[in-house]
Amino acid sequence: MQSLEGSSSIKVHVSGTENPEEASFFESFEAAHSMHDLSSSIAKKLGVKAPPVRIDSQAKYGALSRGDGAIYLRFPHKGYREKIWDHAAGFIVVTEAGGVAMDAAGNPLDFSKGKFLDVDTGIIVTNQKLMPLVLKAVQDSLSEDAQSASSL
Repeated sequence: MQSLEGSSSIKVHVSGTENPEEASFFESFEAAHSMHDLSSSIAKKLGVKAPPVRIDSQAKYGALSRGDGAIYLRFPHKGYREKIWDHAAGFIVVTEAGGVAMDAAGNPLDFSKGKFLDVDTGIIVTNQKLMPLVLKAVQDSLSEDAQSASSL
């Protein structure tokens, strides 16, 4: 990272937070871009105490790569297909900073299939230590949502 004033560059690192209670998370500012209720449910399961930081564009990836937060959750509404250009550059920055990004099924993001990033339900970005906990909370929340939807 380098400031606009031209100071020396510094290598950035994702947060080393291992305890989800100490983590903060990013999500899209626009509720139309991501299901805030689902993100809130996941954060609650993890014990996250901080309120979500809502920003748009790939700024979430940049902030996460600097350690400004520990988790990025994106769960678009049904029918929306993620486009690779909304995630590819941010994905590179975060992985170079030691982070990891997966879909909600725990699969790595695959940018090789054309203009759409076909993910299972959503995108999770965090550090290596938190990913197993976040992934479990995501999958538990998605399972609960599916069960409550089928009981209606």
